[in-house]
Amino acid sequence: PIEGALVRLVVLLALLGAGQSIFLTPNSASVLGRVDEQYLGVSAGILATARNFGMVSGAALALALFSFFLNHYGGGLSLSDFTSADRQVFLQALRATFAGMAGLAVVGALLSLCRPR
Repeated sequence: PIEGALVRLVVLLALLGAGQSIFLTPNSASVLGRVDEQYLGVSAGILATARNFGMVSGAALALALFSFFLNHYGGGLSLSDFTSADRQVFLQALRATFAGMAGLAVVGALLSLCRPR
């Protein structure tokens, strides 16, 4: 059922996009609403740069974690050596990476809750 997996992937990506749009628009408005009008352009640029830096560094960290876990669980396996026989190791490394990144997201959320109002 590759079609079912594809539909599920599309639905999950649509939910991700919807969640980002629901969060990012009010968040950006909140940040930019606290800035003097003369600094709006610079502030919007800094906000966009910070958001892009976060996405890029998050992807890089996820890849580094995945490489670490693939090497760890695969006994020295790297992606260049990956074959279909290594699927279980791949999935184990992927699960560990998702868990690690989810843990990082929880830490970020907790730190955000602890900031002064």
